[in-house]
Amino acid sequence: MTPLETLAALADALIGEPGKLTITERKQNGTTVLSADVEQQFYGRIIGRQGSIIESLRVILAMCGRKAGKPIALQVPEKERRETDSMPFVPNLTWKTEWLLTIAQQTAAAMFTKPAAVDATDTEDGRTRLRFTLSNTEPKPLPDSAIETALLNVFRAIGNANGRKVKVELRRA
Repeated sequence: MTPLETLAALADALIGEPGKLTITERKQNGTTVLSADVEQQFYGRIIGRQGSIIESLRVILAMCGRKAGKPIALQVPEKERRETDSMPFVPNLTWKTEWLLTIAQQTAAAMFTKPAAVDATDTEDGRTRLRFTLSNTEPKPLPDSAIETALLNVFRAIGNANGRKVKVELRRA
């Protein structure tokens, strides 16, 4: 997957409604800049509390750009905030772990130069555990903790948007 396709897949999962985001790509000073224009009622789902989701998406896209050999930046034009425009949380009650696993596998393939094993399991307490296992020879452009936090923030938000608690683990084999 390209960085643009990775962003689109993650954003669609965060928003819960495919097609509510328009992504444009442009070059600026040797950097590929992805600009994501999201409908106003879904803006908070892409930004996250105190910007945690947008920052995590930037880390994931930076990793995708490193693998692709080009720097990637993400911009989300600021929206005018109006409380009445936010979309209320409505969980998707048809959760399928295979769907989350597919998105996680595609994201890992776009981020890491060495193949990463990704597995997802549902636990007895109604949670989903998502485990990324990286090769010990995978380059470390960022501390593993920064990568794990980015994956955790994004996939936890995807789970929350679908009425599911998701735990993310990043390990080295």
